[in-house]
Amino acid sequence: MMYIFRENIDMKPFDFSLLSQHDQMDLIYTTGVYLGKYKFGRVVKVLYQLDYFYIEIAYRKYRSHIESVRCFESTEPLDPYLERISIEELISC
Repeated sequence: MMYIFRENIDMKPFDFSLLSQHDQMDLIYTTGVYLGKYKFGRVVKVLYQLDYFYIEIAYRKYRSHIESVRCFESTEPLDPYLERISIEELISC
């Protein structure tokens, strides 16, 4: 596994993209931070943060068939996730 000495290395999106899909998923599930998910048609999109970037996994069949994996550093693609966060409970306190 490429990331065995990960504690000494800050992963960048390019480095992540060089990993096999199996190693990407292993890294995400063991060290990534889950941020949210939403359904877009028949696709479920799940968002994680790893180091200083985000990873979005699109599943055609949730957790069984990966349609795509996308890495990004910009916060713009976070909008669909942020729109689903309700702050009403925080405001009414």
